[in-house]
This record gives sequence, C-alpha cells and structure tokens, in this order.
Amino acid sequence: MSTNSDPAGSTFDDGPALIRPRRTRADAVRVWLRFMRGNKMMMIGAALMLVIVIVAVFAPLIAPYSYNEMMTSERPFERPSASHLFGTDNFGRDVFSRVVFGSRISLGVALVSVFFGTLLGVPLGMLAGYIGGWFDSLVMRFSDAVMSIPTILMAVAVTAMIGSGLRVVILTLALVFIPGGARLARGMVYSVKEREYVAAAKVIGERRTQTLLRYIFPNIVAPIIVQATLRLSAAVLAEATISYLGYGTQAPTPSWGLMLADSQVYMWQAPLLAVFPGLALVLLVLAGNLLGDGLRDLLDPKFRGSLQ
Repeated sequence: MSTNSDPAGSTFDDGPALIRPRRTRADAVRVWLRFMRGNKMMMIGAALMLVIVIVAVFAPLIAPYSYNEMMTSERPFERPSASHLFGTDNFGRDVFSRVVFGSRISLGVALVSVFFGTLLGVPLGMLAGYIGGWFDSLVMRFSDAVMSIPTILMAVAVTAMIGSGLRVVILTLALVFIPGGARLARGMVYSVKEREYVAAAKVIGERRTQTLLRYIFPNIVAPIIVQATLRLSAAVLAEATISYLGYGTQAPTPSWGLMLADSQVYMWQAPLLAVFPGLALVLLVLAGNLLGDGLRDLLDPKFRGSLQ
C-alpha cells in the first residue's frame, strides 16, 4: 500500500500498485503444450512430416536395395514379401526402395521450389505495397500474367527451352509460386504501413529498407510462413503431375509421379505398383495440409490470446 502527500501536507492512499507478471520461457512452453494438446491434427501432421523427412534424409540406410538395382534372380511383379516389402516392378526392382528414394525427389523439389518462390515473391510484394505507384502496377500485372498460365503449359514451355528434368520442375513451380507470395506480402504491407510505429520510423529518419525489415516484415511473417507450409502440398502434387506427364523427373530416377505413370500400363497385372507411390503422395499432402492448418492457428494472435 503506497501513500502520497498533497501540497497541503495531507496524505492519501492510492491503492495497491498494479503489477503485471512477466512472461517467462516456462509460460511459453505451457502455452505451446496446451495448444498441442488441443490440436491433435497438427500433431499428426507434424509426426507424418517428421517421418517423411527422416525417410528422405536417411534413404540410403533405410532402403534395402538401390533404387535401380534389377533382381535377376527374382521374377518381375513379385508380391510383397519379407525380402521385398512392396514387391518388385516390371524390371525386378524393389518397389519399397524406389518409394523410399522417391521421397527425396518429391519432398526436395517441393521444398526448393517453395523456398525460391517465397524468396522472390515476398520481397517483390513488400516493395510493391510500400512504394506503390507504377512499381506496384508492374508487379501485379506480372503476377496476373503468370497466374493466367496453367502450370502444365508452363512446364511444357520451359521444357522446350531448357529440356526436361528436375530443373524444369523446380523452375516451373518457383515461377508459379512467386505471384502468390507477392500478392500476400503486398496486401499485408498495405495493412501495416499506416500503423503508428511505421510512421514513427519515417519521422526519425529510418531508411526504406530498414523500415521494411525492422518494422514491417516481423509483423507480416506469420501468414507468409503459413502460406509457404500449405504450398508444400500443392508443390508435391504439381511435381507428381509434371513427372507423370513426362516433363519432370526422367527414368531411372525414382519419382512418385513417374512411378504412377509407369504402373498404369500394368494396372490389371500388378495393381500394387500404383498403390504404394500413390499412398505415399497422399500421406505427404495430408501432412502438409495438417501442419499448415495447425501453424495458422498457432500464429493467429486471437487464438494465442485465448490460450494465454
């Protein structure tokens, strides 16, 4: 209880002081654990993604055979067994080993393409939203032009210029993802740049790049992370589609989309050839969607406030 004196010398009681407890690291951990307990779908998505990442990183240790090793002593289209968990394909190659090595292609292409698409699109969108004028119009018209071209047609055009292969898939998907990142960053910058702290930064003479990086970017990074996570699923499906049509990964390199394309010829003879790579695609896309939805809830200030 604190007391103050007035000019006449009398004292008065101003009541108990307001003390706001400081948040510690333990408080943050408790909030995180409470969120994880209440969001089981994100836990499932994170666990699936972790398993797929481990399989992709340690593929040479997990796969019992090389992805291109032909079993001359085995018949083609062997059924699943202890020696070949997913059976063998038409060349006598172990399907399980090819699915394991294929995770490197699908996950690697998705991560690289989303990374470069975000790395190029977000700065463009931030500059467009902050500068405005003719630069904003130029970036938005470029985004409209790219978004008007279907992904497959762009893959065909890039193939005609530089040939087929993984670089075609990565370049195509990176170009496709640039407009989405640019539009999201531009919209977020428009909603933030008129805030008081940005105006104060301009008054004290902060340079444009410093204002963008120190005051604006930290306040728009959450939706950018969520969008990039959700884009992983779209990139996985796009890579599988491009490889399925023959413009992406080329044989004998294993890709889940290419394995699906090869298996369609033997659909009635060996239907399991399509089941295992297709199931792997479903699990990876499901993991990306669940993880993205969970991150969206976690990074939402209103949701965090309700937990705290």
